[in-house]
Amino acid sequence: MILLKFCLLYFGILQPFLSLLWSNSFNIPLLVKIVSVFNIMTFFLALSLILKYTFERRSIKSKPFFFFLLFIVLVDVFGLVVGTFNGYTDKLINDFYLTLNGVFIAYAVYLSDIPSYKIEEFLRRFSYCFTFTFSFAVSIMVVQTILNIPHYPAVASNLALIPIFYFLSKKRYALVAFLILMVFLSGKRSVFIIFAFLMPFFILFNRGVKLGTVASIGAVLSASMLLILLPVATYLEDNADKFSAGRSVINKFALLNPLSDNFDLKSAAGERFEEVYNSIEAHHQNPYSFLIGSGNGFAYKLEVHRKDMIEENRHGVHFAPVDFYTKYGFLFVLSMTIFIILYLMKVFPYLKCGVWYFNVLVFYQVFVLFYSFLGSNFGLDSMFWMSIGFALLLIDEIKEAQEREEQSMYAHKT
Repeated sequence: MILLKFCLLYFGILQPFLSLLWSNSFNIPLLVKIVSVFNIMTFFLALSLILKYTFERRSIKSKPFFFFLLFIVLVDVFGLVVGTFNGYTDKLINDFYLTLNGVFIAYAVYLSDIPSYKIEEFLRRFSYCFTFTFSFAVSIMVVQTILNIPHYPAVASNLALIPIFYFLSKKRYALVAFLILMVFLSGKRSVFIIFAFLMPFFILFNRGVKLGTVASIGAVLSASMLLILLPVATYLEDNADKFSAGRSVINKFALLNPLSDNFDLKSAAGERFEEVYNSIEAHHQNPYSFLIGSGNGFAYKLEVHRKDMIEENRHGVHFAPVDFYTKYGFLFVLSMTIFIILYLMKVFPYLKCGVWYFNVLVFYQVFVLFYSFLGSNFGLDSMFWMSIGFALLLIDEIKEAQEREEQSMYAHKT
């Protein structure tokens, strides 16, 4: 399937290098254009596949998914009108296709009827490709740290969770340990912390532990793991001179460590606190904004007094619920929350079926949902939406296998 090959090329191979260039502030306007081109290509590729499969079959597969897609389209078109009315024209079209992009990808993948062995093959290829390119990009950043070359330690590492979960399932523990080290050195603190929180749950599920036991034991293990990380982080900070390769990353983690003298949650969060406050304040100045949002292209004035920073047209909020709320209002956020809950209720029971790559997909989705509280990438993560399409296909396949087994047992009894 061409969409899978395109995503493997973009996310599995090119994305870590683009992120490395971004962390080095290399021609940011050019990088923005490159990313926008790939996003647009993904959007139209997914749309073309949906139209192709629909016309070929002359039927709609999965009416609930289709109606959810239709709902997103209607909300997004309405957001286009509202954004135009409120005068947010700069990022109007950008928001329009990015909102639809993810759902289009999920539906296109689901319509494709990819067999399970193809899904497994894609995850294997993606895991090895991303492991190589991501570790290479992080290694370059580590060399920059050792040589004191100025850069901001933040190579995007959220996609590393797919190969980490993949290699855990395959019992490739050396690769798992290597990737965890790479995630730490990437400088993305939120990815590392959320992974540390989720890993015990994933291991317990993969060992076939019951849901209730996973919830209780996993919570204790996750809390314990996070508590253990605090003194470890303090030790690394106190001995940062001995770890020159990770010096800049260790200093970043110190801002999140309550045991550190450098603990500063606001600095660690960047401008996130101010983004939430300023965006909601500007959003509520528009008519009926609480219910219908301020529309596509919504921008606001960001003021960060502690940094003497003012940005007249900040677009987006690094907190997904607020980002969606400011654009599309409370009704949309409520609908999305209900959809997510219903979807998780649908997929969680199948975690016990022992299909390891299904578990990988679902746990990556859970990770992205957690991560969305610290970033605005929930709607932009194409791999997240692709994994939803994969998961729904695998559920259909598992159901068919269970029905065949039941029919066989019934025939054998009769």
